Amino acid sequence: MIKCFAFVVLIFCLTPAMGNAQKVIEFGIKPTELLWLNFEGYFAIGNKRARYGILFSYRPNTQDSGLVKSSGTGLAGGYGQNYLNKLYTSYTLGVYQKTYLNKAATIFLEADVFYRNWNFKNKFAEFNNVEGYHFKGVRTEDVDVWCIKLLTGVTLLLTKRERKFSPYIDCYAGIGVRYKEETYETFNGFVSGTYYSYRKDKFFYTPVTPQVGIKVGLIRIYK
Repeated sequence: MIKCFAFVVLIFCLTPAMGNAQKVIEFGIKPTELLWLNFEGYFAIGNKRARYGILFSYRPNTQDSGLVKSSGTGLAGGYGQNYLNKLYTSYTLGVYQKTYLNKAATIFLEADVFYRNWNFKNKFAEFNNVEGYHFKGVRTEDVDVWCIKLLTGVTLLLTKRERKFSPYIDCYAGIGVRYKEETYETFNGFVSGTYYSYRKDKFFYTPVTPQVGIKVGLIRIYK
């Protein structure tokens, strides 16, 4: 984790020297996130070779109480798929840096650093995966996620030549390292088959996951 942070800091320090005089603003969204009702956006300023920006997202809850559906059964159906849990509200805030490696500014390296929170408070919830962690009762949940992503990809301009406004698509792949802290409180309910008037559970994870995706947006070029 320390080495990843050091690599990100190094990129942020070195890339200003790689730029040129042409000024660029880019803003975009991740369309695939809309499948989970997560509205994720990006905004950056810089030049043709290097961009510095912020990333942000918000996902409202769409369920006030009740059964939390699992993505599978047994070990494959654990309680870790936050994006599938409709009880959660979530938000994300972070920064990113993109450096283009070729003269045409199509191939890039990108580093993302962000914080994400998932939460709900005092809701009746039920999760029935009896082969793992399961519960039924009034719940308050808070999940903190700190993440670094290191990505490489290609930018495709959707116009035949550079214009004042150019729509684009970023296709990327890479790796993500997360530190995840989960806090679950249960009131007057069952956890793993045992009744509790109050129980607090905390779990910690550091998953490493592959990253593949696309972004779409507009690039504003100042000559």
